[in-house]
Amino acid sequence: YSFQYIVAEIFNGNEYAFKFFNSFAIYFLLYIVIIRICTSLKLNRYIPIFALFFLFFNTNIIGISMHIVRQIMATAIMIFLLVFIM
Repeated sequence: YSFQYIVAEIFNGNEYAFKFFNSFAIYFLLYIVIIRICTSLKLNRYIPIFALFFLFFNTNIIGISMHIVRQIMATAIMIFLLVFIM
């Protein structure tokens, strides 16, 4: 709740900016994780591209409602931290 409150205060309650920032933050963290995993496993250079397309065009993430945003943000942060700790 505190993260959402701080972001809402930064954007002065602008709903569209709030949704855009949250979506950007989630996708950016997951993008970094995908690139990190693919480089550490020394996968083919096309696999990260496929993984990014799968992530970006996944209707479950695109069609999320705003009450689930904090769970997805927490999941993105946890995956990010797990990958960088390993």
